[in-house]
Amino acid sequence: MRKVFAGIAAVLALGTFSTVSAEMSVGGGGFFASDFGGGFTSIKLKYAPANIDGERSVPWVGGGVNVFFDAEYAEISIGLTFAGGTVKTLDGGKEVKPTVETTVSATGLNIGVLGKYPIALNEALTVFPAVGIDYSLGLSGVSKTGDYETKFDGKDGRPDAADFSALWFKFGVGLDYNLTGSLFIRPALLYGIRLENKDESDAIKSYKDGAPSDAEIGSVLGHGLTVKVGVGFKL
Repeated sequence: MRKVFAGIAAVLALGTFSTVSAEMSVGGGGFFASDFGGGFTSIKLKYAPANIDGERSVPWVGGGVNVFFDAEYAEISIGLTFAGGTVKTLDGGKEVKPTVETTVSATGLNIGVLGKYPIALNEALTVFPAVGIDYSLGLSGVSKTGDYETKFDGKDGRPDAADFSALWFKFGVGLDYNLTGSLFIRPALLYGIRLENKDESDAIKSYKDGAPSDAEIGSVLGHGLTVKVGVGFKL
């Protein structure tokens, strides 16, 4: 399924650029990213072997670098995200503090396509609302509980980093500020909601297989902010 989503993103990107005849630009920069509610194993639990009546999630924050290719009304971006978070458990609405915390760190490849509508405010400043998709492909990851470390390599029953890949739907606003006739700065703020990843789907299925029929088990919504700042050059 993750290969299908990656293919969709690539097709949309190529289709957009083949149909839009506009001023082209390229650039790159850095970004801050987050997932407030979801994570690698975000599962809403009304029943579990641990008798937790609440939620388990891995909210994370991170950052990265990316490059973008722009055709005025569309933008393709490719980047690397480096993220980390701590497993969080809620029982009856109250956070459960474990004796030893479990932390997760990961690296992912992001391929995004944004449709945007530029509105020139003056010769130097253009703002644009934007909406699109971003496919996050898990490349590597590791979890640590005390001195015990688990690599996400898919071996010996361990999860595979690619199982945490997910499709995001994002929308927000950005602006271009011209420094010269060709050089510009592009900050952007995007809010995203993501689909359930394979690791979450497999975990939910496993819990459902062993739970009573009236148990309510599902995924916790993955959502977060992305803040980008880049420098572009008009071709």
